[in-house]
Amino acid sequence: MSVYGSSVAHRLGGKLPSWVQPKIAEKAREILDRWEALSSAGVDDANAKDQARVEYWYLTHHNIYDDAPDYHAAKRFVRAIERMRSSEDPVEWNKAYADLGNDVRFGFYDALDAMSRMAGKDEVLVSTLRMKGRAVDIELSDPSLVIPRTP
Repeated sequence: MSVYGSSVAHRLGGKLPSWVQPKIAEKAREILDRWEALSSAGVDDANAKDQARVEYWYLTHHNIYDDAPDYHAAKRFVRAIERMRSSEDPVEWNKAYADLGNDVRFGFYDALDAMSRMAGKDEVLVSTLRMKGRAVDIELSDPSLVIPRTP
């Protein structure tokens, strides 16, 4: 999760998201999870949502509407990585990554950046993803994704 947070920080120009900052991450995640549960259940409890929104603001000084999408994308990324880790089958890896792409509406760039960070400076840096198969035909490229290697 923290590696994905670093990728979000890189994209946004600096500061780590609240959900990975050591002193407040646990509480921020709890509030974001509650917010997601209220939103996805179709619960029309405006008071509970307002309470979560205000609580998040006082904790982080950020708008929950801005932070929630990246946090939930990070959770989906973690699930995909866990799925890949549990199998050595490249077909399963392709399926896991394609499912991640579908979940994040093909907003792969934070995921590619996070994977590059996980691989480390001595591994291949991915700035293009190309997957083709019966159920998948994806090609994404972003030259701005390049992360400088440090000697």
